[in-house]
Amino acid sequence: LFYQVAASQIEPATVSFPIRKIFQNRRDVKIRMANVLAVHSSEKYIETSIGQFEYDYLVIATGSKTNFYGNQQIEEHSLKLKSSFQAMHIRNMILENFEKLLYVEDKEPYYNIVIVGGGATGVELAGAYAEMKRDVLPRDYPDIDFSKLNIYLLEGA
Repeated sequence: LFYQVAASQIEPATVSFPIRKIFQNRRDVKIRMANVLAVHSSEKYIETSIGQFEYDYLVIATGSKTNFYGNQQIEEHSLKLKSSFQAMHIRNMILENFEKLLYVEDKEPYYNIVIVGGGATGVELAGAYAEMKRDVLPRDYPDIDFSKLNIYLLEGA
């Protein structure tokens, strides 16, 4: 859902909720952030950087890391979309660029949105920006010609 935050379709609070709040009234749930050193599944305990913990059910939520497949330029010049904070940053940058279109002389660079990654998130984000281009932006920015807005979706092969 981060693509919807980045495209101004929903607010970050809609997709982010503190996990401790979810389980605050549960005495049988413990949440710890630590580095896992070893998992002893047959004995049902783990060794971590902050000690050992026994468990009935073990959930390991490691997250993910963006893979740039060795493309240094994309890694250096792109914005990642893995958190609410990053989604808000993308949203703000896109909206700032639309504001700049109202007064800059060289408008061409601001008419291009490039999304790298043709997976589900990239396709959803491109589609959300296409909807904005058609339905929202002309109403919010009547002085900008959004027929010039290009949305590029790039996928490596």
